[in-house]
Amino acid sequence: SDARSVLSNPTLADRSALAYAPGVLRLLAIVAVVVPLAAVATMGRSSRITVGCAAGWRASAEPILDDRGTAGDGHDFAVSYGGSGQLAAQAQLGQRFDLLLMADASYLDRLEADGRRWDRIPIATQRAGLLLAPDTPQPTWEDVASGRVRLSLASPKTAAVSRVVERTVGPRTFDAIRRQARVERTNVVEAANDAARLDVAAAALVWDTTAANYPDRRFIPLSALNPAIDPVGEVQLGVRPGDAQLRELAETIAAALRMRDEGKP
Repeated sequence: SDARSVLSNPTLADRSALAYAPGVLRLLAIVAVVVPLAAVATMGRSSRITVGCAAGWRASAEPILDDRGTAGDGHDFAVSYGGSGQLAAQAQLGQRFDLLLMADASYLDRLEADGRRWDRIPIATQRAGLLLAPDTPQPTWEDVASGRVRLSLASPKTAAVSRVVERTVGPRTFDAIRRQARVERTNVVEAANDAARLDVAAAALVWDTTAANYPDRRFIPLSALNPAIDPVGEVQLGVRPGDAQLRELAETIAAALRMRDEGKP
């Protein structure tokens, strides 16, 4: 047949094709190995990780999430900073977050009530109090509750500290404080910055963890003004479930956050 003729009496073109056959086979063998390795290498590279972070924890989280930080090496983080209420609202509207660092666990409770399940990693317990502007004397609880303190506070709709204080003292007392507030901000950091200037506010309602970023200003826990009042926020890192690598990364971030909260570099 023609096939037997070609094999027994190959032309020049036939001989060239046969001569190259071993090289082609070797190339195919190399491709068979290299392509899976390339796929593995691509899988090893981290995709973008979306993070929502409570504004009061930005100073701690930013260096950790930065490319030069503890967890940032090789990871691409897209971070949104804001009040915990803001971040929860964004998540409820469909914003995807892989990690959510919330200033109080109640926000993750709210999301889970809407059917959005989160794995949780506890970070810290924080307490609410007053960050005093320079030369401001320590007020009494009656001064605060009656509105005699020129106060800056963040809206309870967007910031955890005000929401937790409202939950602790009751809506009526908090409304009285809020009506007399000199300034109402979006998040706790904005309120804390107001305490830097006496002409803006005499004090700001903040977390003790936020106040730690202002070492030149005096912080008074609300419990020091009234032992019956001790607003506490349970800081938690919410992790999108079902991803073992993301969970491992979250544990690394959580450990670094705890160290910074304890004052370690």
